[in-house]
Amino acid sequence: MFRRAAQISDYCILDSEPEHRLSQFERLTLTGGDELSKALDWVSKQINSVKLIKPQDSLDLQVLKASLESYFASQDLKRPYAEVSSTPLVTEHPVHGLPDGEVVDLIFESPYQAKRACLDSYLDSLAENKHCRVRLWRHAAPAKATMVALHGWTMGDQRLNSLAFLPGLFYRAGLDVALVELPLHGRRKGRGAGADPSMLLAGNPCLVNEVMEQVILELRGLRAYLESCGSREIGCIGMSLGGYCAALWAALDELSFCVPIVPLSSMSELAWKVLSRKFGPQRLRQAGFCAKKLRDLFSRHNPTNYRAATARERMLFIGGKGDKIVSARHPRRLAKHWDGARVVWLEGGHAALTQSLKALEKAIDFLIERGVVSESARELLKT
Repeated sequence: MFRRAAQISDYCILDSEPEHRLSQFERLTLTGGDELSKALDWVSKQINSVKLIKPQDSLDLQVLKASLESYFASQDLKRPYAEVSSTPLVTEHPVHGLPDGEVVDLIFESPYQAKRACLDSYLDSLAENKHCRVRLWRHAAPAKATMVALHGWTMGDQRLNSLAFLPGLFYRAGLDVALVELPLHGRRKGRGAGADPSMLLAGNPCLVNEVMEQVILELRGLRAYLESCGSREIGCIGMSLGGYCAALWAALDELSFCVPIVPLSSMSELAWKVLSRKFGPQRLRQAGFCAKKLRDLFSRHNPTNYRAATARERMLFIGGKGDKIVSARHPRRLAKHWDGARVVWLEGGHAALTQSLKALEKAIDFLIERGVVSESARELLKT
């Protein structure tokens, strides 16, 4: 584990509200040591015990069919992703003081508005989902770059996010770090039964399209705010679902760097598996469903359907040799789309790599190579 820096953890004298306090896990990403190693081992066991994709009991095939037919009959699949019209009005809540900076929570109203009437009532019922939440680790002096971190499916809790991305480590390496809570996750999940984040992958497929548009609009809004505050270069790192979102963002907008870890390249493949598990392939085909129809439905947010705005040399894909959820063809397909961008292969399965120091070590090597952080960043990882 990386070198200890215990004095940093205890600097804060802020008395914040509970939801705006730094957790013990987040403090450990600053201090390192054996306690962080134990925390990483614990959370890996928790993630390995979770059934990652569970079909919704409430899924109704006829309702899904009607929803898809309505979607295809509209012009929504041809609609480009909107730009943000202005810098969002952001409220900052202090979380933790640091000797050379601070941790703050950013909250701003989502610029997204539902375009599909069939989803309006569902999305409107989730008040918490209408506000973006970002935990920003920010230096007092301008940092060379800001790393936007996008978590995986069901991992919006900032305590888990911190163990996935180790924001304290990247902060000490000189970066500002913005940990985003994706729609329907973390504090945006809400308390109702309909707020289950599994709806994003195991519910109405049309909802996926709407949420992906929400993700891009919110990332563009966040970027506008960070740049208005003086951020120089903005890049992204994402894991699993977050890796897919990161790749889409890098395809649409030019980023200083992008590191998708175990990323999907086609969400339609995963959706077909989920629906097949629920209804069976034969019943799906009899109802007019097929894998191609899902590919067409999800085409709007497939990164490979866009001419990449971020250059190949700014991309690093990290895949798992033993990943049974996101197989090797997904990172390979994305790398091919980026004209042969680099892919690093690590031992281990999907859950292991989302909590792997090895993946973050490769990310640091890449950032050093790109000149984003200095060579001394490697020293932080030494025991």
